[in-house]
Amino acid sequence: MNLKVPIYFTMGLAEKANHYYKLFIAWTNQKILNTFVERNLFDFQHIKPFDRSYLESPGPMVVFATPGMLHSGQSLQIFKKWAGDEQNMVRPGPLLSKVFTYPFSSSSSPSSSSSSS
Repeated sequence: MNLKVPIYFTMGLAEKANHYYKLFIAWTNQKILNTFVERNLFDFQHIKPFDRSYLESPGPMVVFATPGMLHSGQSLQIFKKWAGDEQNMVRPGPLLSKVFTYPFSSSSSPSSSSSSS
C-alpha cells in the first residue's frame, strides 16, 4: 500500500483488545482462521499507536479513538483539540448512526449531515 496519510489508533483498551485478538486467533471464525495461514488479520501493518504529541502535528492523519460516542476519553480530547479547524472531520461510532461525517464548521450542524433513512 502506498499510504500518504498516517493512520493511528488510541492506546489503552483498544490496544489491549488487539493484543488478545492476536493471541487467541484460534477462537475466531473459520474465515479468519483460513487467512491466518498468510497473516494474522489483527496484525495491522499500516495502523500505528497514537501518541498525544501527534495532536500538534501538521498535516492530515486518521485516528481511531474510543469511545465512539465522544462522551469521554481520548476521542473527546481529540475532538476538543481539533474542533476549531474547519478542515477537520469526525466520524463517530456506530451508535451515532444518523451522523456519517461531521465537518467542523460554524455554518454546518449534525442534522445537515445526517442520513435520510
